[in-house]
Amino acid sequence: IMLRLLLVVVVVFIVHSTNPVHAQMNPLKIVQIGDSFAAGTGNRNDLGLMVEELPVGCQRSPTNWGARYADSLRDRYDVTYINRACSNAQTDNIDTTPQLFDYIRMGDLNRRRCPNTRIVQHPEVFYEQVSDDFCGRFLELQTNGIDPTVDLVLLMIGGNDIDFRSASGNCFFPVTRQASPCVGSVINAEEIMGTYLQGTFARALRSIRDKMTAEDEDVPSGRVVFVDYPYIPLEDDTFILEDDENVIAPSIEFRRVQYEISLLQEAAAQEVNEETGFEFVIFHKGLKELFAGHEMDPTARVNRDAWMLDAIGPRLRTYYHPNRKGQLEIAEFMAAEGAFGL
Repeated sequence: IMLRLLLVVVVVFIVHSTNPVHAQMNPLKIVQIGDSFAAGTGNRNDLGLMVEELPVGCQRSPTNWGARYADSLRDRYDVTYINRACSNAQTDNIDTTPQLFDYIRMGDLNRRRCPNTRIVQHPEVFYEQVSDDFCGRFLELQTNGIDPTVDLVLLMIGGNDIDFRSASGNCFFPVTRQASPCVGSVINAEEIMGTYLQGTFARALRSIRDKMTAEDEDVPSGRVVFVDYPYIPLEDDTFILEDDENVIAPSIEFRRVQYEISLLQEAAAQEVNEETGFEFVIFHKGLKELFAGHEMDPTARVNRDAWMLDAIGPRLRTYYHPNRKGQLEIAEFMAAEGAFGL
């Protein structure tokens, strides 16, 4: 009888210990960095509510595409997901220049020195005195959230470097769009892209690589997934802005600028990969094709099939960003790649 009991215990132990439900999953740490397209600006949750995480000003959505992508991996990995992206961020805000949110007059604070907001507001936010009368409220470098324990960095950045926001207002928003300012935005973007932008992308990617590399290692074990932007406006060569000095087809020109910035991003990724000796940066293309027909209508009519927030109503802060459907589609697009080979 004792022998039979022992055999039963052994069999139960073996079945229990080999059951995949109880198997320990490998950890996977994901950090998302970048601009509003990474943060999830304008996104609504499954209840239709626009919820934003702290710090104030970053417009981070807890149900953005990065968070949903991370959720898709939880049945295979012990996932940790951290969102450090921030609306209005430029590439320099990733690794060299803290992002400035706003200025606060010292007199409004009833004090002579800037407060320590790392204690009273948010650990990523700090004040710094910028003049005798003003404090600046800053967000620390996004790479401060990256270290050698990070397996995947999700990156979407570059639009604010060429001032997507002003360009969208000058070219598409019904109240503010005009031909000459739109032409000026395109010229400004071309000048920036033609001078230093590829080098800026490459420098930021190197900084991320250095942050992810352990002291006793030469290269990181993790990867960066540099996600290409979808096109923002529908392709429409019949939509024309015209004034006494200029004529422009905003949709066509804006899409051309977006295509060119993608080429620079991909070239920067290749440059850093050649230095690193393997595909450390995965330039993940395909959203332009995926979003085809689902972009924002540049004429400000409502595109019923849009995966972008349109320019109808009081949406100047959030329009031209992926809506809830767009966030879900990007998450699914990412999930199809699993953990990108890790």
